[in-house]
Amino acid sequence: MTTEDALLAAVWAAPHDDLPRLVYADWLDETGDPRKAARAEFIRVQCELAKNELTAERRGKLERRERDLWQRYRRDFKRGLPPPLADKPFARGFVTPPLLHLSGHRLLSTYAPVMALAPLWRFEVRSIQAGDLRDWCQSDLGLRISELHLHWTACPVGWLASGGRKSNITALRLDYCRLSEEDTGALADGCYPHLHTLTASGSWTEAGLTAVTCSSLPAQLVELNVSGCDIGAAGARVLADTSGAFVRLASLDLSYFKGGDDFIRELTAGGGWPRLERLRLFGSALTPRSAHRLADWPGGRTLRHLDLSGHVEIGVEGVRAIVSSASLTALRSLRVFPSQRDQPEVIQLLERRFGTAKASDDNGFFWLGGEAD
Repeated sequence: MTTEDALLAAVWAAPHDDLPRLVYADWLDETGDPRKAARAEFIRVQCELAKNELTAERRGKLERRERDLWQRYRRDFKRGLPPPLADKPFARGFVTPPLLHLSGHRLLSTYAPVMALAPLWRFEVRSIQAGDLRDWCQSDLGLRISELHLHWTACPVGWLASGGRKSNITALRLDYCRLSEEDTGALADGCYPHLHTLTASGSWTEAGLTAVTCSSLPAQLVELNVSGCDIGAAGARVLADTSGAFVRLASLDLSYFKGGDDFIRELTAGGGWPRLERLRLFGSALTPRSAHRLADWPGGRTLRHLDLSGHVEIGVEGVRAIVSSASLTALRSLRVFPSQRDQPEVIQLLERRFGTAKASDDNGFFWLGGEAD
């Protein structure tokens, strides 16, 4: 193995870490080759651009330099990449394909053979056999997956972290997949140290939710979607009791929950999630009583977006409680589903609170939303 091979292997072994990439950039500089020096600078520029704390001035300067290096040297940067990768963008100095929407056949025939050539990949996969999915996830290629979306299939949570290895997944979206105890255990046992976005729509029970909320995972999550799961008032209590552990959570989707007003009563019994900005409570039977609980909830002080569409029973009284709440002062938008009779007054309330009221027919489902400027 050459020095370059060893340095690239270090990048592939820790794809979320900038340090191996920067060490490789230093080696490229030391070769004395101007084209390799350009690649070294490109890696450093893109690694810095990936940081969030840059000033607007610094970011603008880096973006201009990134464009200049790409225009002059992109053919050198892309040399050796096969057709499936030749047109893909770069991030942090290496080719980084965008989210690819694929059938299982196309994934295995076209992309699996070239996955070793990029540090991280993002896939939405449909129509794949459980055995093929298992073999793919358990191979070394499973370590190259950064984001994975699956629908109505066997779940690879345990497979991705099999053999004691830790997954490089940052975003896992599972829509109506089957989460076993093994899968829940993998999530709860620290096998997903980089995971920050988790969607388990229709895939979890209250027991699974309890196991995960009692682990270290809540401290990592920025987005959690458990819509359509078999979660009722007991699950809401679990979430409320552990809300303080979700120190980074900004978005929570609990749509199609069970228990109606009892669910909201338990959910608002806790102090709320410290950084929660977006809460979706679509599609269950809520009355004005729940709207008042949310309006009086101290835990809602950080909320900027609240979705209560699907609850026609809330009515004018419930909307009035929300828009006049002394706790929900940070609220910037509200989605509701008023009856035809209530629409005029609801529109007035939204306009008074947010300055506007927008009507939409979203997949055949009418809703009204207010949003501040």
